Amino acid sequence: MAVRYFLPLALLSFAIGSLANLYFWLGAERPFVGPWLLKQFYVNYVDFGFAKRALVGTLLYPLFSAPVADAVAGAAIATGLSLAFFAGLILLLDRFHARPLRTGEAGLGACVLAALLLSPAGLMEIAHDIGRYDALNMVLLLIAVALVLKGRPHLAGVLFGIAGLVHEAVFFYGAGPLAVSLFATRARPVDMAACLVPGALALAAVGLWGNLDPAQLALLDARPGSGTTVWSRGVIEVPIALKPYEQAALAFYTLAPFVLILAVLRHNRASLWRYFLPPATTLLLFPLGFDYFRWASLGLFAVALTLLIGSSRLNWRLPPVSAALAVVFLLYCLPLGPLGTAHPLPFLELLWLHFTGWGG
Repeated sequence: MAVRYFLPLALLSFAIGSLANLYFWLGAERPFVGPWLLKQFYVNYVDFGFAKRALVGTLLYPLFSAPVADAVAGAAIATGLSLAFFAGLILLLDRFHARPLRTGEAGLGACVLAALLLSPAGLMEIAHDIGRYDALNMVLLLIAVALVLKGRPHLAGVLFGIAGLVHEAVFFYGAGPLAVSLFATRARPVDMAACLVPGALALAAVGLWGNLDPAQLALLDARPGSGTTVWSRGVIEVPIALKPYEQAALAFYTLAPFVLILAVLRHNRASLWRYFLPPATTLLLFPLGFDYFRWASLGLFAVALTLLIGSSRLNWRLPPVSAALAVVFLLYCLPLGPLGTAHPLPFLELLWLHFTGWGG
């Protein structure tokens, strides 16, 4: 079902993940794309010089330059763009992965697509966090991986560098799948460098020069949305405190994909250095920000893309399913709503608060 009905099931995942956004939009008159994420669309190279996450705002400068777009118009444009990014993501996943599986053996690939459809860390999380540039960068990353697999790593490197200017976090969850695709095609070292170095350079540039000075921060703060502090904070974020059950949820949703890929790699006698360590670079995001559960979701995407590459190009197959592995996979795919960002499973939290007397 995950293979045959991927597109309609992806739309269902989107609908479930969007329930909270729809509630606030319809019931509390809050924009579908929240104010924290709206702010990034107003950052551009024209008004602010080189700034992190400013590429999209620069390309859309005529739409978001003051005083053309107020908060209402900006939110509407940002919502339309974010929906287009999500649509592009599921269409590419269908074209590159689900559609070929319909004519071949679907085992491992079908399990990967099922995890993306069902798990709180999959498409439901991307829908819940609509407005971020993650979906756009996933689109760019899927195209870049396809280019590598077609023998065009230099062009893939250009896309990777562009993605780094869209949002610098892509380096950590994108370098892994790109490296896996390069290993899968036995790319030359020079081609590996051409593919991966542009993303590293974009990351370095953002880290060195991506923040704004006080005058620019004041100018940005006057634009619609909130979260101006994003363009003034350091590289390392002070960690936030998590309750014990939140720590347990974080550990499970972060580590489960890596447990599953480890079982697949061992069964197929694949190199851990080449195919396990690259997607594990996603874990480096944790000290860089406190969107911990978002990092866990991006980890799933990196592992999923790695497994899809292995299934299609390296003939990886599912390992024998032990009871423990089946339990981990089924619990991970339990559709409990979106995973959340800094705190886990907001739908379950709302139910818990309601049935313990909150909200009347």
